[in-house]
This record gives sequence, C-alpha cells and structure tokens, in this order.
Amino acid sequence: TGALPAISAASLTNVPKDVTVGGRKNIFINGDFSVNQRGLTTSAVTATNGAYNIDRLANYIVGVGAQVALGSEELIGGTYETPVKYTVSSAASGRLGALQKVEKLYKGQTVVMSAWVKSNNSNARLRIYDGSNEFYSSTHTGGGAWEKLTATGTLATNAGQLYCYLFIVDGSGGSVTLTTNDYIHIAKYQLELGSTATDFEHRSYGE
Repeated sequence: TGALPAISAASLTNVPKDVTVGGRKNIFINGDFSVNQRGLTTSAVTATNGAYNIDRLANYIVGVGAQVALGSEELIGGTYETPVKYTVSSAASGRLGALQKVEKLYKGQTVVMSAWVKSNNSNARLRIYDGSNEFYSSTHTGGGAWEKLTATGTLATNAGQLYCYLFIVDGSGGSVTLTTNDYIHIAKYQLELGSTATDFEHRSYGE
C-alpha cells in the first residue's frame, strides 16, 4: 500500500553490535554439549592440554595426567543434561579442567559466567580472563554434589582476549595438589552480558 521508506546508510551502521545472533543471550557455543562431532563417549580417553574432545570446549590440563569422558544423562539444576567429566589419572601438583575461548571480546562490558559443577575437590571454580584482569567465582564445596557457580567482571576497554575457565586451581590460577581420581564435572555453562546469571538457555541442535 505505498512505497517502502528508504534505508539510509546511517540506519545500517548504527545497528547495535553487542547482541548475540537471533537475540540469544548465551555467548558460549555448545554450552550443553549437544554437538559432539568429535565423538566423545562415556568411555574415558586421555585428555591432552589444549585439545578439543567435544566441540568448543578445550582441555586445560597442566602438570597432571587426566582423562575426559561424557557422563550419563542426569537431572542437573532442574533439567536433564549430559555433563563432561575430567578425572585425574596420575597425582601431581597441577591444574585440571576446561576453557572456552570467545572470539568477540566485549570490551568494557560487564559479563557473568555460570556453570553447574560437580567435584570432590574444594578448589574447583570458574574464571574469566581478559588478558589483564581475572574474575573468579566462589569455590565448589568439594562435597561431590552439583552446585551452580558464577563469576562476574567488567572487562578492560583494551581487552586482548576473553578466556573462560572451569577448573581446579588455587585462588590465583596456580597449581594445587591433585590426587588420583580427583574430578570436575561440567554442565550448562553460559556467558552473558550483565551482572546476574540467569537460567541456562537451551538451543536446538540446528541452531
């Protein structure tokens, strides 16, 4: 019913840049591990530092021998999930867990990372690192139950990277004494803008 209004160059260049695709809030990709092109199974395999045993989640293994596997589906924080499990296979002083590297740096913005974590080590925690600043969650109790951990921080305006860790380390990211069969299990991990962690956002496999 008439001509459409013209689209100006300004209207295209002024589109907000800090939104996730399709309005989705979770910046992380594959936070529920539903995409498993590498074929990780419930049979444990050796975890090599920096390698990807499941899509987007890199191993972070320093100083110790470790194995990684998919867990069996279980009820975690109100929904049925399949966790990723890291287990120490040789005792030493070291660090154990995983990280996701985020391509967009969200410079100067406040972000909150959350995950459900299960561990028998009270040094299990989350960490956000922007290349100069680091922000930690409180620690897991080490009691072997699922607990939701969150870490919040405002990223530097000149941030050079955005790495988000789920691991067993000391309060400054250093090594701790790890014994055989120490473990950290991870589920429903999410990174979003703002300072309050919200419920985990599930996406379809197609997304």
